[in-house]
Amino acid sequence: MRVEEGSYEDLKKVAGFHYRSHQVAFRQKIFVLKRGDEICGTIVYVSPTATAQCRNKVFQPKDMRELNEKVTRIARVVVHPKYRTTGAGVRLVRESLPLCGKPYVEMIAVMSKYNPFAERAGMKKICESKPDKSILEAVAELEKLGFTPYLLAVPEYNKRMLKGLVPQVKEILGNFHYPYNRRIADQHGHFTMEDYHKWLKKAERDDLARALRRLAQLNQSKVYLFWKR
Repeated sequence: MRVEEGSYEDLKKVAGFHYRSHQVAFRQKIFVLKRGDEICGTIVYVSPTATAQCRNKVFQPKDMRELNEKVTRIARVVVHPKYRTTGAGVRLVRESLPLCGKPYVEMIAVMSKYNPFAERAGMKKICESKPDKSILEAVAELEKLGFTPYLLAVPEYNKRMLKGLVPQVKEILGNFHYPYNRRIADQHGHFTMEDYHKWLKKAERDDLARALRRLAQLNQSKVYLFWKR
């Protein structure tokens, strides 16, 4: 197996094995793990977010320019099911870190999906952050309507539960602002509150079922990891 620089087309070949969309904004570098011509996995490095809880524990940039010059973020690590439990994820992270072109790398991992492969690859777990208050409140309101919080991750369950509750659920989701409105709607780039309300108004039961799954993802604790060259 070998790690080499790849492309967006390589990512799309294995993206279906990841729980999130293959659409990744602000891509900087993509690396692939290959066995012969077969793609065993991919890793995607993107621009850092303007703010990240726990970043100031390890790095405090003077401004956005310094942040973008020195930091990159791992947004996806996708391993083909055939190669899971083989150490492929560890190898992807460990061998691509020195090739990413930046002295600092951060990764924000959802706790329920978190596997310490990044730590085994050389990254350091800095801290764990809890969901935003607006997320917790929305889930609590959905629970009052009869939804079971942990089942929100299952679109088919959401679709069944939404029968007769679409207006109430839209009202709950309508309270979100940036950045959560964009995440709930699975949108990228410039996306205003007006855009969000237009999306929400047009959203049908299938759209809302998937939106609730994304809400479930946001309702999980996250781990912040950091690597320094």
